[in-house]
Amino acid sequence: MAFHSQVITIFVSSPGDVSEDRRLVLDEIQSWNQRNARDRGCFLTAMTWEDLVSPDIAESSQNVINVEVGDDYDVFLGLMWGRFGTPTLNANSGTEEEFERALARKIAGDALRISFLFRKSDLPFDQIDPEQIAKVREFQKSLRENGAFYRQYSDERELVSTLTTLFDRIATEKERYATKSTLDNKGGPIQIDPDLTSGDEEPSADTELDPDAGLLDLEDELTEYASLFVSELSQWGNQFYIMNEVVQQATSKMNGLSQFGQPDREALRNEVELVTSALSDFANFGKNKIALIEDNLEGMYRSMSGIATISHGFDMNRDQIEHLTEQLNGLRGSVDEADGLLTQYIDVMEGLPRIEKGFNRARSGVVTVHKQLRKKLRDFRDRLVKVCSELNSQS
Repeated sequence: MAFHSQVITIFVSSPGDVSEDRRLVLDEIQSWNQRNARDRGCFLTAMTWEDLVSPDIAESSQNVINVEVGDDYDVFLGLMWGRFGTPTLNANSGTEEEFERALARKIAGDALRISFLFRKSDLPFDQIDPEQIAKVREFQKSLRENGAFYRQYSDERELVSTLTTLFDRIATEKERYATKSTLDNKGGPIQIDPDLTSGDEEPSADTELDPDAGLLDLEDELTEYASLFVSELSQWGNQFYIMNEVVQQATSKMNGLSQFGQPDREALRNEVELVTSALSDFANFGKNKIALIEDNLEGMYRSMSGIATISHGFDMNRDQIEHLTEQLNGLRGSVDEADGLLTQYIDVMEGLPRIEKGFNRARSGVVTVHKQLRKKLRDFRDRLVKVCSELNSQS
């Protein structure tokens, strides 16, 4: 019996020393589909450059990979161990270049998940290269500094467990990705054999707690969502700064044009169009980014609520509860800080003069997305206060 399922494409990127782990990822994707595709309404498909890239003569083999792979994937999954890879024309390795292309999409507001997994087991003696190891560690450091989240694994068993958690989360969040259907070459649904799916898992709503999740799982999940949340807010602030620089520079030029009598209307209109374009770009960026931030807020709330519920089953002393509450209050402080910055951004935008219709509409679009995000943060803060109160009632 056929069934419809959303297709989510995972691009697997890695240097050559994790080829066995890379093959394991592909096997686990197939295994996950057999167990879950029917019940979860989600079918995972792997994309690797080996499957797509045909032999070609080009200035850079990585450029060929970039063109062939393109941006037609929903999840970037990176793997690393002791090698960083071979430098390309644009980056220190092919994996780094592929990661930076994915990161650029995410910064631009694309609903893309980026996950990196690092093997932490000892390297064989003949594979130890201090320079390569140093580059891997520097890359890990840059991920942390940019608010990115990654995991480590020691062996195949840990890798399988980590992949299962990742794939389950992707399925839970499938609505964030571009909607696709599994289609055969005639345009109809793919015939997926029901016997290949176990039917053991019950589909759950996105806002429901995973019935198998434990306290440690939820704490890890909260850490990941909080890291993503901070990263998304940082990207928002960076994009606003870039947009505001364009506005300030154009304003300065327009003031200069007006210093010596009647300004050149054509030159003035060019500056207005430049600012209008920057404002419109940010408004579109904001619309896409709000959806991602809302996903992270919902994920944090789901994790926090689960922690508060499950903690009833543990004999937690007052110090442990206070420590957990302190962490949540720290998160609340980040939300309050973001609220204050958004209010400042709104004041800046509302303080701009009304110049012409296109400009005014673009400015209103920027103000609107800021107010929408501020409201979502305030709603989350109210829910956060309730969770803290519930925890304090246990002490």
